[in-house]
Amino acid sequence: MKRALFAIAWLTVGCLRAPASESGQDEAVSRAPPAGTVPRERALERERPAPAITLALLEKGRHRYDSVCATCHGLTGEADTLAAQGFTRRPVPPLHEPKLKEKSDDRVFEVITLGSGAMPAFPEIPADERWAVVGYVRALQLSQRARLEDAPPEMQARLKAEAGR
Repeated sequence: MKRALFAIAWLTVGCLRAPASESGQDEAVSRAPPAGTVPRERALERERPAPAITLALLEKGRHRYDSVCATCHGLTGEADTLAAQGFTRRPVPPLHEPKLKEKSDDRVFEVITLGSGAMPAFPEIPADERWAVVGYVRALQLSQRARLEDAPPEMQARLKAEAGR
């Protein structure tokens, strides 16, 4: 008796489904979303421009980078951590490689959001914090390969004075 009821229920549910279209695709899957709605897959945070770089944004980015990214990429971006050494088939790239420095900020944001290669996605990190990490990575790239001549004159003088002590 239970089997008969289950079979009837199963057949009823199957009959309620929308029939496949002439192309063979399920109409429920292939139809466009209703007017005025936004598909769930749409990356809305990429439509917003990156925020202006401020000291507060860089501090937020450093905090998030240190707690999430540094495990593999290292505190200085050199990818010299124990975790990074475990990726032998596809090594963690140092953030200072010219290839990575040439990537656009949008691409770095996209990689943080969606992941790439062995790097996992971090969509749970709020968009403003992902942009903060992008800003911090750019600052880190500049700071680790900076020449004294790249610094503003007042900073050059201060650094020279500190080095002379």
